[in-house]
Amino acid sequence: MNNKTKILLFISKESIFFQTTMDEFQKLLKTLEKVQPFTSEVIDISEKPDMAEKYKVDALPTMIIGDKRFIGQPNSEKIVEVIKNDQEK
Repeated sequence: MNNKTKILLFISKESIFFQTTMDEFQKLLKTLEKVQPFTSEVIDISEKPDMAEKYKVDALPTMIIGDKRFIGQPNSEKIVEVIKNDQEK
């Protein structure tokens, strides 16, 4: 089964937290590589406002992983924990 989880990160390059968010996102992707296959996309809402609208993003940063939504600075350990728990169900 080739079911790749889709990971979307909505950000603004204008944010003072941009670099921190990207660093944590990269750490998350490295950890998730060991857990499951996925595709990822970083979306700057000023470049793609239609995507933010489509996914009903009203706060930044927002990360969408499958049917889960994480709002605020990503915490890679917490996110990986949620994903692992989902897989065990």
